[in-house]
Amino acid sequence: MSKNARISVATCNFNRRDLLLDAIAALLAQERAEILKIHVVDNGSIDGSADAVSNLNNPQVQCIKLLENSGSSGGFYRAIAEALKDEPDYILVLDSDCILQPGVLAVLVRKLEEN
Repeated sequence: MSKNARISVATCNFNRRDLLLDAIAALLAQERAEILKIHVVDNGSIDGSADAVSNLNNPQVQCIKLLENSGSSGGFYRAIAEALKDEPDYILVLDSDCILQPGVLAVLVRKLEEN
């Protein structure tokens, strides 16, 4: 990867607070990738997910709290729409329970750029 790819992440969450926080931490720890913003759409969770994300106080992490569950397609649609505003090189659509291993994002970007 010749330069840091500008990546926005779109994720949708429903009542997976702890997994979501782990997923965010794994994203923020990725090497050789510039994550512009992680856009979390919380689909009306009642487990404190949205508050937990907001309490991270990280400008790279945006949480949009929906009052009702719009389903995964509705939540991802909203998250992708927000991610597009960043004008990234790539958008990573990621479930809220997906924990990336170290270095995975760099491998994904390299494969995209090679092909």
